[in-house]
Amino acid sequence: MKSLWAWIARNERHLSAVVFLGGFGFDNLALGRIDLPWVETLYAGFLVGAALLIVLSHFAVEKYGEPTESGRRTISTFLNFGAQFFIGGLLSGCLIFYARGAAWNVSWPFIFLLGAVFLASEFLHSRKERLEFQATLFFLALYLYAIFALPIASGRMGSLIFLASGAASAILFALFLWLLRLVGEARFMASIRPIAIRAAGVLLAINAAYFTGILPPLPLSLQDAGIYHGLVKYGGSYQFQAEDMPPAWQFWKTPVLHVVKGTPLYAYSAVFAPVAISTDIVHVWQRRGTYAGSWETVARVPFGIAGGRDGGYRGYSTITDLSPGAWRVTIETESGQVIGRERFDVEDSFAVPALHTEVK
Repeated sequence: MKSLWAWIARNERHLSAVVFLGGFGFDNLALGRIDLPWVETLYAGFLVGAALLIVLSHFAVEKYGEPTESGRRTISTFLNFGAQFFIGGLLSGCLIFYARGAAWNVSWPFIFLLGAVFLASEFLHSRKERLEFQATLFFLALYLYAIFALPIASGRMGSLIFLASGAASAILFALFLWLLRLVGEARFMASIRPIAIRAAGVLLAINAAYFTGILPPLPLSLQDAGIYHGLVKYGGSYQFQAEDMPPAWQFWKTPVLHVVKGTPLYAYSAVFAPVAISTDIVHVWQRRGTYAGSWETVARVPFGIAGGRDGGYRGYSTITDLSPGAWRVTIETESGQVIGRERFDVEDSFAVPALHTEVK
């Protein structure tokens, strides 16, 4: 038994990383819709479990000292493993849902940084920093969860709800810090400054991501979108007249639409929203501007969506007389968060191009 404890103590860093990634694997297999009650229960359980085990680990280190090869002192090692599993489950679930809801050509910096947290966990594991590291990860997971949990609970979205999620996260984190101080004041006081600085950094970074538009607009997510020559609604289905496009695997190719002067194009989107949420989204039609990298807005078409449909709430917008050149339609929230984006080029045509019919 003593040899097992000694082996665990020697390999704690690598075992902790394995457990952390175990949480990611579990979430990736188990998680479905973001608004399912059991998913909300799972997240709440992970939050409570992570907080409890971090507090207990902090107490064990305060009482017995840092983990050593003696069996009595490695209790904090197992508590750390448990905390790492719950934090891994929280952050991996957030990564899964934020990645699903992201317009990758807009939100890739945020998704990249969130994914880098998993890699960073392997290198920021010194015993000296463990409390600061775990507390910071816990606050990040708590905040990312609150951002989509509060809209689901309230049935509302927007900047005020986002700011409220930040305030709620800060209050709950302050309670968590109070518990840490209660069970181990000396170690807590030695760590509170870096914890506060890192938590403030997380708060500022996520707010910057939101107000610059790179934070995915959870709990909304784009299920389907496209640009079409014709669109007719028959009962519960849409019938589209579509031009042939590059295959999906040739993602680097921009679709080219051949448009007869005076004829319209239609932008279609299907946006998933939880059952309780009814909100407005906007189709923003833009063409490439005169200056490099600039886009000129030609039309903004808002319409309401209602939540609950697995395939997303379907809607469309249309404009005519599109000039030749580069175009895009951005599907975004009222506050400007990007749900999705469709890029295409327009070329003049003297005859209607070859079209095929799609039904959705």
